[in-house]
Amino acid sequence: MSDEPRSPGPVLLDELPTASRDAPTPTPDYNAIHGRFIPGTVFGERYRIIELLGRGGMGEVYRADDLELGQAVALKFLPASVAQDEIALARLRSEVRLARQISHPNVCRVFDIGHLDGQYFLSMEYVDGEDLASVLRRMGRPSREKALQIARQICAGLRAAHENGVLHRDLKPANIMIDGRGRVRLMDFGLSGLALELAGVKDFAGTPMYMAPEQLEGSGTSVRTDLFSLGVVLYEVLTGRHPFHASTLTQLRGDYRKAKSPPPPSEFAGELEPNVDSVILRCLDTDAKARPSSALEVATALGGGDPLQAVLAAGETPSPELLAAAGGAGTLPLRAAWILVFSVGLVLYGCIAVARYSTMLGLCGWEKSPELLIDRARDIIREAAPPVTLDDYAYGIYSNNGQIGYLSDHEDSRALRRRLAAMDPTPIRFWYRQSPGPLKPRTWEIQISQDDPPQDVPGMAYVLLDSRGMLRTYEVVPPKSETAMQSWPRPSRQPDWTPLFAAAGLDQEQFVAADSMWIPQKPFDARASWNGNHAGFPVHIDGAAFHGKVVSFDVNAPWSTPQAENPSRWIDRLPDNIHAALGFLLFAAGLVLARRNLRLGRGDRRGGFRLGMYMFVLSALSWSLKAHLQASVVHLWSAFIFTVSDSLFAAAFVWVAYMALDPYARKYWPDLLISWNRLVAGRWRDPLVGRDVLIGTLFGCVWAACINLVYALPLWMRIPRITPIHIESLPLGTSAQALGYLLGEQANAIVSSLAVTLVLVSARLLFRRKAPAVAFTCLVVATLIVGGENYFVTIPLALLNALLLTTALVRFSILAYGTCILVGTVTIHFPMTLDFSRWYAGRSMFALCVVLAMALHGFRCALGKQAAFGGLIAED
Repeated sequence: MSDEPRSPGPVLLDELPTASRDAPTPTPDYNAIHGRFIPGTVFGERYRIIELLGRGGMGEVYRADDLELGQAVALKFLPASVAQDEIALARLRSEVRLARQISHPNVCRVFDIGHLDGQYFLSMEYVDGEDLASVLRRMGRPSREKALQIARQICAGLRAAHENGVLHRDLKPANIMIDGRGRVRLMDFGLSGLALELAGVKDFAGTPMYMAPEQLEGSGTSVRTDLFSLGVVLYEVLTGRHPFHASTLTQLRGDYRKAKSPPPPSEFAGELEPNVDSVILRCLDTDAKARPSSALEVATALGGGDPLQAVLAAGETPSPELLAAAGGAGTLPLRAAWILVFSVGLVLYGCIAVARYSTMLGLCGWEKSPELLIDRARDIIREAAPPVTLDDYAYGIYSNNGQIGYLSDHEDSRALRRRLAAMDPTPIRFWYRQSPGPLKPRTWEIQISQDDPPQDVPGMAYVLLDSRGMLRTYEVVPPKSETAMQSWPRPSRQPDWTPLFAAAGLDQEQFVAADSMWIPQKPFDARASWNGNHAGFPVHIDGAAFHGKVVSFDVNAPWSTPQAENPSRWIDRLPDNIHAALGFLLFAAGLVLARRNLRLGRGDRRGGFRLGMYMFVLSALSWSLKAHLQASVVHLWSAFIFTVSDSLFAAAFVWVAYMALDPYARKYWPDLLISWNRLVAGRWRDPLVGRDVLIGTLFGCVWAACINLVYALPLWMRIPRITPIHIESLPLGTSAQALGYLLGEQANAIVSSLAVTLVLVSARLLFRRKAPAVAFTCLVVATLIVGGENYFVTIPLALLNALLLTTALVRFSILAYGTCILVGTVTIHFPMTLDFSRWYAGRSMFALCVVLAMALHGFRCALGKQAAFGGLIAED
C-alpha cells in the first residue's frame, strides 16, 4: 500500500508545484529505509509497527497490528505542519468525519484520527495488495473483460463516496489498490488536496495529469471534477496509455483551453461498445456540464454487471439515483406490449358490458338530464311556494340503497334486478336546493350537501325528485317575522295540495286522510296526512302548511317510514372503524420512521419534496374544481383557507409516508421504487415507467371487471342484500366537478399507494421476513376495500381483489399499484356506456379516454425505440 503518486502516463517536470513531487532522496540510511519507526516498535501501547508501506505528501504509511482488537491496520502519520495549523486540523477532522461514513467493499475504510506525542495519525483499513499504477507498469493493460470489471468497481467506490458527500480530488492509479482477492479499493479520499494546501499551493490540489481543467485553473472541485479524473483512469485501464500527451503543465492547460478531445479508447483497446467510448470521452470533456452527472451513470454506460445487485449484496441501501438507473431499460417486447394493450381494451369493453347489469345507473337508466331536473324542481317551487328570490343553487345525485335493500329482503334478487328499470319511483334520487342568498357550507368541506348549510334561511327551498322527475320531498323555509309575512296569503286561506300531488305523479282522490307520522321541521300552523297505494306499495304522505302555503310535503314508502328504520349493525360499522384505526397507526408509524430516517441522514429528501409539492398542487386543484364558490370575498377567503390547509395536510401525510418507507423499501424491495423514482425524477416517458403504467392499467381494469361481475350475479342467481354499485354524484355533475373528482382520485391513489407500501415495509420490519409481510399487507388491503351488506359475498371478493392489488405492488411497483387504484376507481365510479343517446354518454367518453390514454401512453413508452409495428424509430 503506497502513498506515492505513481502513474504509467507522462510526468510533468517543469511546472509542477513542489508539493506534487517527492523531495530529493537523501543518502540511504536506516531511517530512510524504515521511516520514523523501527519494525517491532509499539506505538501508543496499542499498535505494533510491522513495516513502512510508503511515504508521500501526507506523511508516512505503516502496516501495524492493533494489539487491542487483534487485527492488521494501516497507520498514516501526518506531517508535523498539521499540528501547527488549526485550520488544516479542522478541515482534516471534517474530512475524516465524512470519510469514515463510507462503508463500501470498494473503498478503504478510515477508522479514526489520533494524536499522541505531538504526532497526528489516521488509522485505516489495511489492504494487502498492490496499487493499480504498479499493476499497469508491471503487467500492462489487462484484458477487456478484466478492465471493465475494474472500471465498474472504481465507479462503485466513487459513487459510494459521492453519496456521502465526500470528494476524492486526487483519483489516480496510485490511489487505487487491487487487494489479494482482485477487488478494487479506493484510498485517500480528500487527503491529497489537504497535503498541497499544507505545502502552500492554493490554486489547485491534486496530481496535474489527472486533474480537470477547472481544477487546474483553481476554480474548485465538484463531483464532475472527480468524474474527469475517473475518465483519465478508465482510459488508462482500458488502453494502457494516458489520454493526453502534453509534456508540460502549460501544454496541458493549452490543450484543455482548445477543448482538444483525446482519441476514443477503442482505437487502442480493440473493439469496445460504443457506449463505453462515449461515456469515457464525456468524462474527459473540458466542459464540466457536459460530463456525466454521477459515477453511477458511468457504471451503467459501461454495461455488464448489475450495480443494484452489487449494492444489495454488499448489505447497503441503494440510493434513489441508483434505483432510477437500475432495472434495465424496461422495454417490453413488441408482442408482449400489443398483448397487454389489447387486453386492456378487451377487459375495458367487458366492464362496459357488465356495468349494464351491475350498476344502479345501468339497471335503472336515467331519462332526464340534471338540467331538465333543475327546471322541473324550479317549476314545482314556483307553483307551490310564494315568490322567492333565487340567488344561488346546488344539486346532487345519489342511489337510494335503502329502497333496494328493503326490496331485496322481500323479493327474489333476479326478479328485482329485471324490474328496476320500470320501477316507480326509481331508486335514483336527485336533490335540488336554492336560496335567496349564497349557499355557504358550515362544515369543514367547501361543497354543498343536502344538509349543509342547514335550511334555516327564509326563502330556502329543497326538492327531492327521482330520475324521472317525480317529486319525493318538498320543503321551503317561511319568513321569521310578521313584517315579512305580509307577502304571504292570509292565514284563513286553505293550503292547496293538488300541485304537489300532481308533481309526485299521484292521484289525490286515491288517498285517504290518516294520522301523521313525521313531524315537520319547519314552522307550520296546519298539518295533513294521507295513506294510499302506488305501484303496488303502500304510500304515506305527510304535509304541513304555514299561513296557507305548503312548507313541507314528504312522500314516504315502506322503506322510508320510521318503523322501517333500523339501527346499523356493528359489523356494518366495523370497516369504517378499521380504516380510522389504520389511519392513526400508519400516521404514527410514519412519524416515528420518518424521524429516525431524517436523524440518520437517510431518505430521498428531494423526491419527498417533489412528491409533497405535487400532492399539494393536485389536492388544491381538485378542491378548487369541486368547490361551490361564490363571489363573496369572505367566502372565497374561507374556501382558500380550507383548500390550502387540506392540501398541506395531504402533502404532509405523503411526505411523512414517503420519508418513512423510502430507505426500507430501497433496501428490502428496491424493485418497487425503480419506476417510481424515474417518474419522480421527471422521466415520465421512460420505458419502465410506461411498462408499469400499462400493467397497472390492465390490473385496474381487471379489478373493476371482477367487482362489476360479482355485483351483476344477483341478476342470474338468488343472492340477497347485494345492492347495485351506487352512483357517485360528482362524475355526473358539471365538467369542472368531473375533472376535480378525477384529480381527487389521483391524489387518493398516491395516498393509498404510499400507505399500503408503508404497511408492507412496517410488516417487513415486524416479521423480518417477506412472505408474512406480504400476507399481512394483503389482509390489510382486503379490510380497506371490503363493503356491501352480504359479507358472505363481499369478503371473498375483497380477498380476491386484495390479492390482485398486492400482486401489482409486490410483483411490479408502487407505480403499477397506484395506476391500478386510479384506473379501477375511475372505471367503477364513472358511468360506463357506449349508448350515445344517453345524456351522460359524454362522461363515459371522458372516463374511457382517460383509461385508454393511460394504456396507450404506457404502450408507446414501454416500446422504447421500437416502432409500434416493427423496426426501430428513426432518430433525428
